Amino acid sequence: MNHAPSRSTIDVIAHTTGGAEWWQIVAALGPLVMLLVAGIGWFALRRPTVADAVALDAETIPASQSAWWPRARWALEASLDEDPAKREVGLAALELLNASSLSGKEETLIIAEAWRGPLRDRTAMRVLADKNSFDEGDTQDRTRPEERVMVRAARLRLSTDKKQGIESPSWVKEIAKRPLDPNVST
Repeated sequence: MNHAPSRSTIDVIAHTTGGAEWWQIVAALGPLVMLLVAGIGWFALRRPTVADAVALDAETIPASQSAWWPRARWALEASLDEDPAKREVGLAALELLNASSLSGKEETLIIAEAWRGPLRDRTAMRVLADKNSFDEGDTQDRTRPEERVMVRAARLRLSTDKKQGIESPSWVKEIAKRPLDPNVST
């Protein structure tokens, strides 16, 4: 027996009623719509992240600056104190605060006022001119407090001048090179 497939005909009937149904249009555009929604969603999610980072920086910097100012105020007040040891600490703190990225032009100008007094003080200048204070035979373990204030003031001036783009005078550089402890070079 011969088993050949039987031939049959398939009739395809197409009805044209004038256009596609709405659901057919939506189904055809579905992948394009999904890509568009995904793109919008990505941009929507990405944008707050950038804005949040900017807002975080905007909050962090003022918070840091608000913490910087009380320190600067304390250091400025200390640099004007009667006690030379406290003046020295105040000047050293101002030098550190000036080196901070939170210290701008105006802050540097304010800090610069702290070194003006000690570097104009004639008594302190005479102390520095006194060669005996740095002799090998000096029995003190440390330099005199007035000298230390002068050295700190000179170092602060170097710092503020550098930040302002000003060349410091050579006599200030010489004072700043002096050791705070004659037995230790800085």
